[in-house]
Amino acid sequence: MNVHPYLLLNMSHAYDGLTTFAHEWGHAMHSLLANKAQPYETSNYSIFIAEIASTCNEQLLVQHMLKNAKTREEKLFYLGQQMENFRATFFRQAMFAEFEFQTHALAEKGEGISGAKFTQVYLDLLKRYHGSSVAIDPAYAIEWAYIPHFFNSFYVYQYATCIAGAVYFSQKVLTGKPAERDRYLDVLKAGGSDYPYEILKRAGLDMATPTPYRALVDAFAKTLDQAEALI
Repeated sequence: MNVHPYLLLNMSHAYDGLTTFAHEWGHAMHSLLANKAQPYETSNYSIFIAEIASTCNEQLLVQHMLKNAKTREEKLFYLGQQMENFRATFFRQAMFAEFEFQTHALAEKGEGISGAKFTQVYLDLLKRYHGSSVAIDPAYAIEWAYIPHFFNSFYVYQYATCIAGAVYFSQKVLTGKPAERDRYLDVLKAGGSDYPYEILKRAGLDMATPTPYRALVDAFAKTLDQAEALI
């Protein structure tokens, strides 16, 4: 027995409430399409694609808001939200993934691991990722202890891959022909009928190449350029 997707959330009137609403409806739309197109045993999709569906909705939303912004300040706000989304979902999650990789590597080598060791590894990553021009307060090194995703092995990297995929598909949907939109919807309809990498590759997105990640960095740079031009 199945039930149609529904959202259960506290809806705020701030922009982050709207983005959460769009994000969760991406998951719901994914479930609707997959359940309709697939038999039960292949309707359940992987997280690797699930987060593309939700984040793509966020990308479509911010582009809509930018297009309809009435003032300079409003446009700067949405550009700032987009940059923070890129920073938090791509840059930061890639750093999280490297932290997870390093700590697991320590365990596999039989080295002693402790909170102090995790803090040292995390602080080193913070300094390397942010560069010498950014002052890192040592208090931030304990942040690893606040991230519940670390208790679900090798999960966080999928946020970084998902936003790269979301940027790719949102650009195709917004600038392409209806066939591009349909190709994206076919990804969602595929559910768990194949390996997620193969599903995306059939839609023209090869996540094993640098291309989608370079496209995201390029989108980040263009967003920053737009903001600087307005400032």
